[in-house]
Amino acid sequence: MFHLPALACALAVWDAGNARAATDVFYYDLATGRSTFDTRINGLGSTVTTDKLTGLTGGTNTWSRADFTITAPSNRGVQQYFTGSSVADNDGFGIQMTAATLGANTPGTLSASGLSFTFANPVNAFAVELGDWATCCHPTALYISFDGGPAILVGNANSSVDNPGYNDGVTTFIGAIDDSGTFTTVTFWGEAAGGDVLYGGGVIRYALLPIGALSGLSVSNAVVALDNSPAVNAAAIIDATPGLSALFTGLGTQQQLSAAASQTLPLLTGGSIMALSGAMNGINRVVQARIDANRGLSSGDEFMGDRHVWLKPFGSRADQDDRRSVSGYQADTYGAVAGVDGTVSDTLRVGGAFAYARVAVDGNSATAPQSADIDMYRLIGYGSYALDERTEINFQADVGLSRNQGRRQIALTSTVASASYDSRSTHLGAGIGRTYTLNDRTSLIPSARLDYTWFRDESYTETGAGPLNLQVNARTSEALLVALDARLNHRIDDRITLMANIGAGYDLINERAAITSAFAGAPGASFVTYGIDPGPWIGRGGLGAIYTPRDDLEVTGRYDVEHQSGYLNQTASVKFNWAF
Repeated sequence: MFHLPALACALAVWDAGNARAATDVFYYDLATGRSTFDTRINGLGSTVTTDKLTGLTGGTNTWSRADFTITAPSNRGVQQYFTGSSVADNDGFGIQMTAATLGANTPGTLSASGLSFTFANPVNAFAVELGDWATCCHPTALYISFDGGPAILVGNANSSVDNPGYNDGVTTFIGAIDDSGTFTTVTFWGEAAGGDVLYGGGVIRYALLPIGALSGLSVSNAVVALDNSPAVNAAAIIDATPGLSALFTGLGTQQQLSAAASQTLPLLTGGSIMALSGAMNGINRVVQARIDANRGLSSGDEFMGDRHVWLKPFGSRADQDDRRSVSGYQADTYGAVAGVDGTVSDTLRVGGAFAYARVAVDGNSATAPQSADIDMYRLIGYGSYALDERTEINFQADVGLSRNQGRRQIALTSTVASASYDSRSTHLGAGIGRTYTLNDRTSLIPSARLDYTWFRDESYTETGAGPLNLQVNARTSEALLVALDARLNHRIDDRITLMANIGAGYDLINERAAITSAFAGAPGASFVTYGIDPGPWIGRGGLGAIYTPRDDLEVTGRYDVEHQSGYLNQTASVKFNWAF
């Protein structure tokens, strides 16, 4: 005899190929069923909603309730069948049905035996109470289907006493959970060898559980198991939001879930500010080299005249390695700095410059491809003050505006999330250097420097990815870098000078990238994504040469390197300096 006993409420997997598609069934007398179902739902972190079917009238095939609508294929009678049970709230109505022939009903469709419950909001746990089932026409069976999916066998009987509620007024509690997704339609039906009459209704129970609640294969569990730490907070929101978790329904492995979660994270995992900072540091090095040249600290020579116009095109490539599960990036920067400066007095020289740079950033991740294009504009003021013939103080102040265009490719939904926002930045720096003449051709210039930078990304909302669009909060970032450098200049002849420099810096603030955002599909649930922690130490060095083809023109070529933990930025530049 094939029989699903009352104690068989164990987890059953209807598709072994999909580890997330687990079902739990409930087949009890009314008292035990109500208690077991409620305890199970509460234990999985959700809440049961109930609706006792009072006030129903017969002679129709549609009954509207607050949260759902019941539909039958034809007009039905109703009866308060459950009053014979010992449970409380036994005055709910049951809708009359006649069991279909065994094996004749198709999941998701209605035969003479079926009732369909269409919900206004998604559910994936459902229970209904039955009356007068299995009193004849054996064998007989009961089924539930979610959104026309696989038929879930809830219980069967080969005799009247197989009904777990046979001694409680011939009533039965049946229910099912399908954690593979969220659903809006639940279909119930019975099958029998003959025309078994039964009533379905009583107190309806329903709930919404996180996808994977039964199998344990949730998005959160997957990212934790695979140490995908950047996605932990986003995964918690996804699991708790039916409209988002439903997008992950077809993914059955931890690797698939974790990779899909990474695709939902903010642009470059918050690393766009790091790329912007790297480009700005390159511009600052250009200006600082120009300041050094004003007093010969870069070339070892006195400046050529009182006023100068200069132009310095440059290009750089920055590579940030992946660190602690955070994907890195590659940034290619091209631009130019143009400036003019002159003497105010024998000891003071001031100037101004304008810089433009185009930064193309590509994330390292193949599973979550992301990119950004940044147009950077900066206005710069700079100068130097000579304390004596060998020592000078230099200073710089600049402000900048950046236009950012970002793209996140989301393979999970075959969409691209696009972002457009502005960034603003401020920089203040000061340094002191002293020249030591080693011989008539060679000089050594040690220096110390302090630089403060401040960035702000404006808030923005993405487009193109539906519920996975992100509403990103504004954020700020700061750095305070103290650095020591040493430069060596060697004059080959009156027209050619070679240069080398090396130095190290320490960021006293050393902020880790962090960005707060919310999914469009869950706008009230913000989460924080933590990016790369770069480490405070920075090493830098460079080589260059100055060529003076005529008295009023100087051409400088340089190669500079900046290294941080997991980060390498290489810059090549050529400067043209005209004296007038």
